[in-house]
Amino acid sequence: MHRHHHQHTQREGPSDREVEKRNREEDRLLQLWAQEGVRRLLNDSRPVRPTNRDAVKTQLAGLHHQLRQLFKKRLEPHTNELIASIAKAAALKTLLTYWLFPINNLPVELLQNIISFATKSQPFSQISRTRIRLASVCKHWRSAAIGMSSLWSVIRVTEQPPYPLTQISLQRAGTQLISICVDQRKPNWSGSEHDHRLQPGDMQSLMVYITKGFSQIRELAIFADTWAVITAAEQVLQRAPPPRSLQRLEIRRTGSAYVRFEPFASAPEGVRIPVRLFGGARALALNHLTLNGVYADFRSSSFRNLRVLEMRKMATEQMPNMKDFYPVLEGSPYLEKLTFHCACPTLTGPEDYPNWEDAEVKLTYLRELALCDLLPFYAMFLVRLISAPNLERIRLERIHPDDEDVNQLITELCCRQRDKLTELVVYDLICNDVPMIASWIGRTSVRRLRVGKVPGAFFTALTRRMKAPPVSERDRQLGLRSVCPWLETCEVPTWDGISFLTFQMFCIERNESLRSLVIGQKVWDALREEEREWLAQSRTRRLHVVPQRFFEEKDEYE
Repeated sequence: MHRHHHQHTQREGPSDREVEKRNREEDRLLQLWAQEGVRRLLNDSRPVRPTNRDAVKTQLAGLHHQLRQLFKKRLEPHTNELIASIAKAAALKTLLTYWLFPINNLPVELLQNIISFATKSQPFSQISRTRIRLASVCKHWRSAAIGMSSLWSVIRVTEQPPYPLTQISLQRAGTQLISICVDQRKPNWSGSEHDHRLQPGDMQSLMVYITKGFSQIRELAIFADTWAVITAAEQVLQRAPPPRSLQRLEIRRTGSAYVRFEPFASAPEGVRIPVRLFGGARALALNHLTLNGVYADFRSSSFRNLRVLEMRKMATEQMPNMKDFYPVLEGSPYLEKLTFHCACPTLTGPEDYPNWEDAEVKLTYLRELALCDLLPFYAMFLVRLISAPNLERIRLERIHPDDEDVNQLITELCCRQRDKLTELVVYDLICNDVPMIASWIGRTSVRRLRVGKVPGAFFTALTRRMKAPPVSERDRQLGLRSVCPWLETCEVPTWDGISFLTFQMFCIERNESLRSLVIGQKVWDALREEEREWLAQSRTRRLHVVPQRFFEEKDEYE
């Protein structure tokens, strides 16, 4: 009896998953039937276009009320006849809205601006399909879209051979300078070096097709998961003549720095032999270079006059030695951004260090420096090597093998006072020396601070006060001021190692200057109710609780 009653209660209604699945299917049918209804109304000669705009507005108001009632009925048990009625009313509403505002009667120039704005407002990954859909609305829109060669100048290659969308975009771009992103990453990549989304031979043929019009390409980005596919693309670039218009080149391999190939499978050539871009010739316009998980020959003439240089995720055997890398810095006096992320110039051995100990390269225009996933010795060496008097942003992430080595790095940063430093990112940096941290940050002009996975000593240092120079000629007596008194925004992505009491003291100390506090959703969930209330009650600062992806480095090609 009890078992029968339990089974009966289980069959009382559909599960949440079934309801969600049914709603998705109904939404699909609703969109499809509404589009068919609009086409049917446009092709039908019976609907008479009203001449009175007020009559159209009245009819639209009635349809709006009717749709609201139909959607209320949809919340109750219903059949597909109700969905068909909603689609019919939605189609008529679309047609009346078009009659009220006939967009096809606009001048072509204005329509082109609308299409261009609609395309650019989409994420980079949706640009290609968005402009194809806009060009497929009608003949008038198609003519306007095809007449804009600049609309087709940004191309994202995610399709398989024979690349129909890519070929259409290249043809319609005409003589415009082109930005191409070859994105052949698998969303669910297994991590195996033999799991390719695009076969190496197909990548090679695609790159040959692209390099035929190299003179038109302004930006080129190549994303793939495996060594074999990346090597196939690099070999084509190695044989290609230096492009005269290429300003930005990115080559990114998703796989880890160290990989293991299956037994009896030979490693691709690019793993052991560095690639010389464009045969070592100089690409005159190239000023932005990003290399992620690839093996490149830094003696190439293209590694000169750079404004942005990013090195990421390289095996030690594939990093450039200091002898080859120093001319890159010396030959790029206008460098603005420099990133070393699990990759940096190496010394051939301890005996090589004295040769470069006193070497220094001055980068007057450098604004941003990132040192991530490096040994403290190399991070300290780079800080000594690079003289950047106008540095505004610095990132220090995951530098913590030895507490003493990190202290030496902080000491080196203190010696190189950064008066113009306004943005500081510190993540996973182990240092417990409170006076040293206070001395380092107190020498800067930090206004935006992002801190995560640090010991409590870091926020303790930020509550300290230090001696301040006189603010005027009258006031000769040294006073005390807070560490980084200009701090306006503080971002906390994670809560590891930080006590709320220390963080509370920091907020009280910064009550006058701190205007914005940004914390991750995980941090907010870990707080107690009274702690949340205390953070939210401040009248002088705004509290923002954001998802964790907010703190990730933004990739404009996503």
